[in-house]
Amino acid sequence: MVSRCAESREILVAGLSRLPGVTVSVPEGAFYLMARVTGPGTPRAETSLDLAFRLLHEAKVGVAPGTAFGPEGEGFIRLCFAISPGLAREAVARLSAVLGR
Repeated sequence: MVSRCAESREILVAGLSRLPGVTVSVPEGAFYLMARVTGPGTPRAETSLDLAFRLLHEAKVGVAPGTAFGPEGEGFIRLCFAISPGLAREAVARLSAVLGR
């Protein structure tokens, strides 16, 4: 389970880091990563909650808005990487289609 999560973490970090305007903090523990999203696929006035809902509807990927963890989380989304590597690849592809616009 640990190696599967580590592989999924690397897939998500590498895939999201390639997107313009997305900065990923590599987690040292837990099963979640935080990504700051300010790229071309994110309108200036969009909140992290707006973005989370948009990613759910357009990319069919569930993420948590950064503000769920306090006001400092605005501009971030949180993803869980306790998923299969195949599902992580699919999530990166779907998120890239929306955030890479």
